[in-house]
Amino acid sequence: MVDWESLEDDNEETLQGGSNSPQSTVASLESGARSSHPTSSAEAATSTPSIQLLQKELINAGVFGSKYKAWRNPNPSNEPNYADPSRNIFLLLRAQPLQNHTGAPLKEITFPKQVCSFDDREIQPIDSKYLTFFLTEVPSILGSDRFFPTVLNAIFERSVDQPVLRHSILAVSSWILDNRLGRPPVYTHHLLQRVLPVIQKAITELKITSAHIQSVSFLSWLSLMAGDLRTTQRHLNGLFLMFIHTHHLSPDGEPYDNPDPVIMFLYRMSLRIDNTLAYRNFRQAYPPITDQEKYFRQWIPPIISNNKDIDLCVASLKIDDLTNQICHLHAEIRQHRKLSPSTATAFQERAEIIEADLSTWSTLPVIQHHFSQSSTFSSHTESGNKFLHYPPLDIVDMVFAQMGLLHASLVIHLSIAKTGTLGPYPYCRYENAVQVCRLYAAMGAKPELQKTGQSRLITALWLAGLVLGNPFYPAGKIARFVTDR
Repeated sequence: MVDWESLEDDNEETLQGGSNSPQSTVASLESGARSSHPTSSAEAATSTPSIQLLQKELINAGVFGSKYKAWRNPNPSNEPNYADPSRNIFLLLRAQPLQNHTGAPLKEITFPKQVCSFDDREIQPIDSKYLTFFLTEVPSILGSDRFFPTVLNAIFERSVDQPVLRHSILAVSSWILDNRLGRPPVYTHHLLQRVLPVIQKAITELKITSAHIQSVSFLSWLSLMAGDLRTTQRHLNGLFLMFIHTHHLSPDGEPYDNPDPVIMFLYRMSLRIDNTLAYRNFRQAYPPITDQEKYFRQWIPPIISNNKDIDLCVASLKIDDLTNQICHLHAEIRQHRKLSPSTATAFQERAEIIEADLSTWSTLPVIQHHFSQSSTFSSHTESGNKFLHYPPLDIVDMVFAQMGLLHASLVIHLSIAKTGTLGPYPYCRYENAVQVCRLYAAMGAKPELQKTGQSRLITALWLAGLVLGNPFYPAGKIARFVTDR
């Protein structure tokens, strides 16, 4: 708390032109009058007008100068003045026990968390457009607009009294928007300078909160979009440890019962980023993921009310789990170039389990429902885009089409991991490569594809290219496909 009385005394001579200034004369007259004639408060009140009259006369006579120096900044470090309970009257009042003056039973009023200081709620004028962009555009960019349309709103609400989370949100939004407009990310770097020290301090002191977890999640997305894959991997490694430390995940990557929906959404999005890095030869941050449908059914319903969308969302998350398992299997096989018979058998058994899970995914009721509508993914309008001489596929649901494309690419990847070669290979690998290209052609250049799932679709096309570009099949097909596209 600033000592305003001492501050006024210290600055009196500076602001008023020295001890011999008329103001000091007035002050000394008033002080002398008080010291030589002790009066009551009533008498002091009656003497005040005479002092004011003398000041007025001196002003009219031009004795007082009209120019004053700026008032000294009472908070030069720009730190919160009211966060310390010993100096904050509101926090002091909150600490006082409630007194019952009525004699009737009294229920104590409790507050779930401390009131933060007003200084921490600083919002710059430029932040308005970035926060608006976060709420309106970022959900579609991150692919959460279909299944989790309200999650980012909930995160935004939590950021109101969490500066580190708010600055992370602004960092992501400002980078995307400024990048679109061709501006350098100056404001993004400014925000990161405020976010990173806070997170590092929380990690050092092991005082990690959900706000820090959400902030690191946004930082991993930001570094991935910026193309800094090594930083992205470091963020994911740290994020997984933070999930474990805060008891949201076990060391084997399994959630606990009744998980927080927002935290689980961030976990699943980070797992998707981890899969993306795995296809870039980065070591995965998350361990092999087992079947987590039991936990899906716990945290998804509070966010999604439509049962059909819940089933479709579960199917989508299962695709991410299968991707995680196949990437782990392939990485471990590459590490053991000369497999012993026992190791080769173990890997083969794991591959067969994953292969069975891939087949089971195709039999999920929600997947069968889409297949039963038509053998060609029947839709209301035909896109007309087709791959080579194959009949065009019409899309009834873009999310389902993307999942079908990714599922076909995973069959290819698992087949490559099992055999260790690109060819010769089973004919089903070729069929799935054709299915990937037919689905991609049918989806066309739709705006939502330019925003969501882009890296996963590129990976799927790359896997299909490994098959179709193999010399075991007639040359020229890929060239014709590229020309048609």
